[in-house]
Amino acid sequence: MSDRASRPRSLRARLASGAATGAILALWFGLAPTSIGGDYSYVIVHGNSMEPHLHGGDIVLLRRERVYGIGEVVAYRDPMLGPVLHRIDARHGDRFVLRGDNRERVDAYTPLPEDVLGREAAVWPRGLSVILALTSMRSLLTLAGAVVALGVASQLRARSGLPRYRRTSTGLAALRARR
Repeated sequence: MSDRASRPRSLRARLASGAATGAILALWFGLAPTSIGGDYSYVIVHGNSMEPHLHGGDIVLLRRERVYGIGEVVAYRDPMLGPVLHRIDARHGDRFVLRGDNRERVDAYTPLPEDVLGREAAVWPRGLSVILALTSMRSLLTLAGAVVALGVASQLRARSGLPRYRRTSTGLAALRARR
């Protein structure tokens, strides 16, 4: 067992670890997807029906709400087209009348509230192109090369007998040592 593993962690380190874990859990539960009982989902914009507000390739984060109002951008599931992202133009009884910002006519399908996937909560402009670039073969090969290079460098350093890190005096202790 190494000396480091046998030493108890400081209170500061334990508090920082607990705060980081709490923040990650809060984000996860706060932004949990609808597939596991949360209120969030997303859609990728295709086409130009919502221009100039939204463009093809934008990623829209949706939040499921209890009530939707006229003028809000929502996504709904059309039985023929699948997910559609348009603005609520009016309400007729229980059904919503929707229309794209770049369209003169309203949508043929008028969804019920249970057909609505959620209201626009945030937009990542051109998010799809960023994701495609990050997951391209070139990016993945570059990442793999960097991981291999770091592993090789770590092994070479370990074999050379150099310490993994150096501690230096800082602050008041360094000033006292100089006198």
